[in-house]
Amino acid sequence: METVWLMTSRYHMSRTVAAAAMLQILDVSTVSCEQEPLARWALAQFAKGAAIADMIHLISARHQTSFATFDRDMIRQAGADCPVQIEILT
Repeated sequence: METVWLMTSRYHMSRTVAAAAMLQILDVSTVSCEQEPLARWALAQFAKGAAIADMIHLISARHQTSFATFDRDMIRQAGADCPVQIEILT
């Protein structure tokens, strides 16, 4: 998450370039990622416009019954294949 923020804020990379760079890092044979398919999902959603922090929160909550948020836009940003149900608080 910090690396993506650095690439987009400090180095002014676009979302798609930053996501592609992170995917290249995941493709390095000596790099290990605990939940690589979910990390790739989070990066794909980020490239489409979602907040990377929100997507990482969602994959971190994948074992829960739902993820509660006040952010009504998160459902759209996460997409249909979200790893956890999103509950909107009012």
